[in-house]
Amino acid sequence: MAKNYTKQQIQFMNAVGLLLDPETGCYFGRRGEYSMLLRIVSNQYVLSVSVAKDGMAPNPADLQVAAQECRGIQSCNVQGYRVNFFISGGLTQKKVLESLSQASNYLPYFLQQTGYHNVCESTGEVGLTECYTVSGQPLMLSERAFVALAEHAATSAEVADQKEENLVAGAVGALLGSLAGVAAIVIFSQLGFISVASGLIMGVCTLKLYEKFAGKMTIRGAIICLAIMILMVYFGDRLDWSIVLVREADYGLIEGFRSVPYFVKYDYIEKGTYYYNLFMEYLFTALGAVPQIIASLKEKKIAGLSRKMTGLTTQ
Repeated sequence: MAKNYTKQQIQFMNAVGLLLDPETGCYFGRRGEYSMLLRIVSNQYVLSVSVAKDGMAPNPADLQVAAQECRGIQSCNVQGYRVNFFISGGLTQKKVLESLSQASNYLPYFLQQTGYHNVCESTGEVGLTECYTVSGQPLMLSERAFVALAEHAATSAEVADQKEENLVAGAVGALLGSLAGVAAIVIFSQLGFISVASGLIMGVCTLKLYEKFAGKMTIRGAIICLAIMILMVYFGDRLDWSIVLVREADYGLIEGFRSVPYFVKYDYIEKGTYYYNLFMEYLFTALGAVPQIIASLKEKKIAGLSRKMTGLTTQ
């Protein structure tokens, strides 16, 4: 972990008046009576608060006014007591910082004027809250709610960890998931192009169904999934070429499948095109699989871990 914030991180903290929790990459703190969280979601900055009015969860229509009045706010949505304000983007960092500053300065005033009070996003209890992470999820909670959620998360993680991984069932699930990837490879290729979507479908479906059937994902499971994907990408690409032979050379599907290596060896199928297509399918599958594997293993690692958010020194 870095000992100090970077210059860019300090600029963002100054813009929103919040600290950066280096472990989650989430900016957190309090503006006036309101706890705030700033995160990047799908490459967009989202500034969140947890509020209620007269004991009721926020009315989306009330909060949409903020997007109309403040240029720094693009839109918002409501999830329970949490309100997520999507910050207006810009072509430069300077524009983003301006939008963040406008939004973070405007929101406390707007919420106070419209009668919204800071609440625990878990219980709706009015009062000052702190920013915590529960199993990696950033939340604005009262201390009492945090203790309850942390205990529940720890218990759930312990139960999940004790659950035995069914490797055979997981392999079956991974194989079934990989068939979706095979279908995508064939369909996109028959339409005349190699699509990153086919690799993403192969990677995501294989891993998700493995985890569903096996009960959990471990390094052993990831290795099994990778082995299956390597085989099935090759199978899908070869099946695609066999369909070409069925269409162009009047072969049967099984005969065409068996003949693909022969056509490649004697350059009836151009080697450069064949191996380029295969390489791209493997590349796209890796792009879909590797982030999913990392996310699954990281989720397992932080499951049950809960803490209060902390910042580093700026000195």
